[in-house]
Amino acid sequence: MRIKEIELDNFKSFGKHTLVPLLGGFTTISGPNGSGKSNVIDSLLFALGLSSTRSMRAERLPDLLNNLSGRNEAKVTVRFTNDAGEEIEVMRRIKVKENGYVSSYFLNGRGSSLTDIHEELMKYTSALLAST
Repeated sequence: MRIKEIELDNFKSFGKHTLVPLLGGFTTISGPNGSGKSNVIDSLLFALGLSSTRSMRAERLPDLLNNLSGRNEAKVTVRFTNDAGEEIEVMRRIKVKENGYVSSYFLNGRGSSLTDIHEELMKYTSALLAST
């Protein structure tokens, strides 16, 4: 199993919809300082719920929205694939409202808990390890 692509929308420095393909083999992300390279990693951590906001260089979740867009929502979608062509799509969305914010997870387009997402990813990882 590998990450096929990361789709960012209004996340940190990615104010516009951006698709980052991660091709099989070796992929590198390069660019000048301040171009958003580390924000790609932050987006992966955000989508998979693996990190506190401080480790993503933000005080709280609403700080992860692009502050120049004027929009109140950010989304990150991570698509995984395996050699059999099966895909898993994990998305996390944050919406900022007047009285706070709402953070939601989605697995293959359906609302989900973070625990369910991790369990689904573990199934595919376990199957991969068992086949080697």
